[in-house]
Formats: sequence, C-alpha cells, structure tokens
Amino acid sequence: MNNSSVTLNRKDLVVRAICDAIGYRGRKIKASMRPAPNQLNSYWDGGSKDTYYFYHLDEKKIFQLPTNHPFFEKDKPRDLNGLPPRVILIESSIFCGKHAGLTIYSNESDRSLLIGGSNE
Repeated sequence: MNNSSVTLNRKDLVVRAICDAIGYRGRKIKASMRPAPNQLNSYWDGGSKDTYYFYHLDEKKIFQLPTNHPFFEKDKPRDLNGLPPRVILIESSIFCGKHAGLTIYSNESDRSLLIGGSNE
C-alpha cells in the first residue's frame, strides 16, 4: 500500500460485483486515493490500452466508454469533470499486451464502500 492507492480484495462483495459486471477474472485490483483522471483516453497505443467503465453503486449498472482515438474518433467523449455521487470509474489497463489490472476511482464519500466493504 502507498499513499496513492490501496489494494482491494476480490472477495469483498462490492469489488466482486464490479469485477463480475465487467467480466474481470484477475486479482490485480486497487482503489486510487487520487481524483479520477480528466482525460479518458481509451485506444490502442504501442500494445497498451486503458478501457474505462462507469459503474453505479446503487443500480449496479455498467457503461463502457467507447474507444476514442484523437485522430480517428475525434467526436467520441474523453473529458471528465468529476464523478457524480455513487458512480465509480473503473480503469482496466493492458500494458505491452498483458493485463495490468483494474484501478477504481471514486468520490471520497464512496471510498469507504470499496476499502472497508463487507466480506462474505
């Protein structure tokens, strides 16, 4: 653990629901203590790609941000000005062709659900 992120346990009910919603089967999951990024660039670049999902904690609904290459898909959304309450941002990273895990961003008021959630 460092000051910028906390490793999450996949067995936690909230974390498990998030992973199931996006079909993630890995174990590399962390919660970021930093604000969500302002630019959500979701396209392949040199064998690496970040894919972004929005997940509503109450409704358990998922929305995947489409690819948004700045040259080929200029009209696609990529800017974020903060997260609404009860909505988290999930960043699924592939680095040099290998899955590097999930980073979950949330509002400060919603972090306790991720970090101190209930286990089963």
